Amino acid sequence: MSVITRSVPQPAPTPRTARPRGRRRAHRAGRAAPQHVRQAIFLVICALSLSLFAKSFVVQFFEVPSGSMERTLMIGDAIAVTRPLTQLGQPHRGDVVVFRDPGGWLPPSSRSRSPLTTALEFVGLIPHDSDEHLVKRVVGEAGDVVECHGSGPLYVNGRPVHEPFIAPGARPCAATFRVVVPARSLWVMGDNRDDSADSRFHLGDPRQGSVPLSDVVGIAVARIWPPTRWGLLLRRG
Repeated sequence: MSVITRSVPQPAPTPRTARPRGRRRAHRAGRAAPQHVRQAIFLVICALSLSLFAKSFVVQFFEVPSGSMERTLMIGDAIAVTRPLTQLGQPHRGDVVVFRDPGGWLPPSSRSRSPLTTALEFVGLIPHDSDEHLVKRVVGEAGDVVECHGSGPLYVNGRPVHEPFIAPGARPCAATFRVVVPARSLWVMGDNRDDSADSRFHLGDPRQGSVPLSDVVGIAVARIWPPTRWGLLLRRG
């Protein structure tokens, strides 16, 4: 007896689908992306750490908001300020200092910030409350007798003061007063005396216009912006 065998058709092999090269590239790029992200985060952390160290122990920056210190400092100048004060010692006559508003010296601010100020604020090198600070020159230290009779000159401890930094045409005093600077305080005035609401304008305050050392942020040591005005701010006095 003959046996009839029936052949069972075998399924055709499934062809391997080639992976598109573009997809392989995308997959590799996806694996590399986290490394780039980690590097970027590391760099940001380093930058913020350095800025925190700088503003806490070395230097901080401020933008000059007004013309009260012309021609030494012009509106928009960026200045470097040492902090803490112990790095250069306590402020002395002739130093340019940045200090917090002792109270009622500044009106509410509505000025816009420059791109440089915005960038330095972002990394912490300019404080976000920089509008609440002032920059003036020290003309009297604790215990000094500061006085003026009309248009000038300014007298400190009975001697007229030579002030070559005063803006051309500005009167040295334009006021009449006599004060004794309290302990741990400063008497400050702007170089542009005819356009500076400084200690002279706060004689009626409890501290008679003096600024407590506790409100002083630091001593301005250099102009850093714009590049055409870069230079050191040396003590004059």
